[in-house]
Amino acid sequence: LGIAKRESESFISAALGEPARALGEPARALGGLLSDKINARRHRNLIKITAEARRSLAEAGVSPREVPLSIIHPALVAASLEENPDMQKTWENLLANATDPRNPNPMPSVFPAILKELSYREVRLLDAVVRNEGPGEVQGISPPNLLRLYQRYVPKKRRHRGPVEAKQWPKRQTDNKREMEEYLVTLDVLVRNQLLSEKLYTYRKGLYDVPAPDGLGSNYFLSQLGRAFVAACQPPKKRVSPKRRTQSRT
Repeated sequence: LGIAKRESESFISAALGEPARALGEPARALGGLLSDKINARRHRNLIKITAEARRSLAEAGVSPREVPLSIIHPALVAASLEENPDMQKTWENLLANATDPRNPNPMPSVFPAILKELSYREVRLLDAVVRNEGPGEVQGISPPNLLRLYQRYVPKKRRHRGPVEAKQWPKRQTDNKREMEEYLVTLDVLVRNQLLSEKLYTYRKGLYDVPAPDGLGSNYFLSQLGRAFVAACQPPKKRVSPKRRTQSRT
């Protein structure tokens, strides 16, 4: 814990543009996240996430840079509240990319606010959309295919296997209904944050684009905001050595 705490303080110090000794009274700098016993859980979360972000940058061969307070402060506060291990990894990547000196422009300040509103379900589904998006895709993803991605990539605590006895049908129907409700909420959250956009599916008929027949409905597209947000939540790219770059060119 001691090493992680030192790495955490080093990361925050660099991101805030303050010397490490400025963290001696973190109650004034970060609302007591590093010393207040009431916030012990947030303290542990913040140490873990920022220490891993620092290590990710070290593996990429760079050190964290100073970040505007309007970006780094809400990001640190929001990250300290996250206890899901999968989401903590996403926060690690976001913080590492925000402080990566190789990125010429500051990260959009809306990214921490968006991630704060997402659960692992939204992050998993969004990542699945990116990984399964075909090159030059113009028709988007149909609702049935999007549901299949959700069922494939978003883990469930319970999953029925094999035949189901008659007495188990009511419970299975309840579970299926709950899963569908979670999926629809997940989809609504992504659309509300404008990470996915919903458009009416049309097809070409002669000289005109006409609405699709009933039953096909709307398709979902990854927005430019969504694409940039997903990229910001990926691990920092590792630095390519000059020798390796020369070899790849030859």
